Amino acid sequence: MRLTHLCGIFTFLWLIAPQVIAQRFLLPPQGENVVGALQTVVVPEHKTLLDLAQYYHVGYNEIRAANPEVDPWVPLVGTEIVIPTQYILPDAPWIGIVINLAEMRLYYFPPPEKK
Repeated sequence: MRLTHLCGIFTFLWLIAPQVIAQRFLLPPQGENVVGALQTVVVPEHKTLLDLAQYYHVGYNEIRAANPEVDPWVPLVGTEIVIPTQYILPDAPWIGIVINLAEMRLYYFPPPEKK
C-alpha cells in the first residue's frame, strides 16, 4: 500500500475518532443472541429525534425506524420515544471483529480472559 493511501486512511480515522462510541455488553448465555434493552423517553422541549439519537448514542436511521410516526424535526413535547438500544448479535462466530453491513454496525468480541 502506498504511503499516500496510508496517510489518507489515518487522516480519515483521526477525523471520525471523536465521534466513535463503543457500547459494552456482557455476552448472553449460551443459546441466546440478544444484548441490551429497549428504552423509552419522553420528548422534552426544543429537542429533535436527532438530538435524542446523539444523546443516547444511536444512529439517526435507527431512531427513525423505531419511531416512524414521529416528526423527526418537530416531535410533539411529551411524546414517548423508543430508543433502540437492544441488539441481536450477528449469526457469525463471536470471535474478533465482525462487521454487519445490513445494520451498519461493527462488533468486537475480545478473546476470553485467562483465569
